[in-house]
Amino acid sequence: MENNFIYYHLRYNNIYEIFENIFTRDIIDIIVKFIYKRKNKNLINDIENFIIIRNKLCKLYYNKYADHSLPLYNDNLEQLQITEDKYNLITDLELYLYSKNNLGYKIWKRKFGLNTKSDIDEFMIKLEKTNIDRQINLYLGILLPEERNYFYDLMKKNFKFIY
Repeated sequence: MENNFIYYHLRYNNIYEIFENIFTRDIIDIIVKFIYKRKNKNLINDIENFIIIRNKLCKLYYNKYADHSLPLYNDNLEQLQITEDKYNLITDLELYLYSKNNLGYKIWKRKFGLNTKSDIDEFMIKLEKTNIDRQINLYLGILLPEERNYFYDLMKKNFKFIY
């Protein structure tokens, strides 16, 4: 019942539509749980950092790789194309996570239920078959704010040397 009220309030204030343009439903559900119940300040800061860094990275990659002559959305704000920038972002996130000795496995173990290498490998196979935005959200969501900031700074600083 409480969730219905929260979703209604978000829709009434057009916040939900903004979230829908940025995140997948599973990410929205996580965010909604914490909008009205202020929990741990670190968690709120983590969510804010996630949104800021995700938007900065998307803009950075879009400016570098997308075909700006093609429209991204139609008049109903439905996505018309998935641009190359998102695939390049996923590739760079994977390189970042797995560039050091098993660092990626240690980071993925933060996600509930991923305890072993085989759990993570199985999860990664399933993840590769999902929506590209979900993949980006999960990769960025599993990182700590400091790791996200470092990745963004690294990409921004060395962007011309990546490919």
